[in-house]
Amino acid sequence: LTDKTIGLKSARRSASLKLLDPSRFSSWPRIKDVKQKLSCGKPILDAIKAVRFCASADLASPELYNIHLIGSEDRVYAEAADGHRLARVCLNCAAEGLDVMIPLKAALKMPTLEGKVLSFKFGNFFAFITEESGVQKTVSCRTANGSYPDLAGILPKAFKTKAVVGKNEFVRLLQSSVPFSDPNYKETVLSFSEKGCSVGAESGSLGRFDASARLKSFVGPDLTLLVDARMILDFAVSSEDNIVLEFNSKVDPFRIRSNSKGFIYLMWPLVRNDAGANKVGGE
Repeated sequence: LTDKTIGLKSARRSASLKLLDPSRFSSWPRIKDVKQKLSCGKPILDAIKAVRFCASADLASPELYNIHLIGSEDRVYAEAADGHRLARVCLNCAAEGLDVMIPLKAALKMPTLEGKVLSFKFGNFFAFITEESGVQKTVSCRTANGSYPDLAGILPKAFKTKAVVGKNEFVRLLQSSVPFSDPNYKETVLSFSEKGCSVGAESGSLGRFDASARLKSFVGPDLTLLVDARMILDFAVSSEDNIVLEFNSKVDPFRIRSNSKGFIYLMWPLVRNDAGANKVGGE
């Protein structure tokens, strides 16, 4: 063995011993350090899982690499955004003063907890605790530092066009259009009118796809816009009921929601610039 190999093995052994050192965990929370206790732990955990797909995985925007939990006297909001879209869940739960950010890395590993789940804020930690068959389970993570952007201000107050479409038909149309969307632009043409909803996409190698479906209801002026169908599918496939889409114009953010959830999904359409390339409407 060379001196270099022996030194490397010694360094690895030291690192392993350091990981096993109990003092390394002395900064983790204890029940006595609780700053805030919330009874609606399971809804909050479910809300984190519902919006985490929308958090930015780009570390160049560190404040968006989180799920934001913010509370009031009678509401808790869980929200995530990546600069192109926003997912938000509203819960009927009292949590005045709650304002924490759960890192995306921790949110992606949140397990499923059954039974009554309590949640606790420990200063720089957030934890979920439940008891099953006499065994207590605790899931905790360190919260992120800094402040989350104020996203409430970008939510439109009203919409001019509203369309309601069956979930299964809409998902089938969008999934069929994805292979035909141009690999560079990733665009799908989405149109709504009293006649129904139509979806179109064109690829130089595969040709063109066009299909339509009936709407459950439609109110407002006709509208055609460019979208990334995959981003709509991120929400639509998990919906349990009819899907409601609300628009103002082909460049303004539009809202997607389900009748069965207190869940809204805000998305910007794609807009062709003068050079022919796509950008997100809100940019």
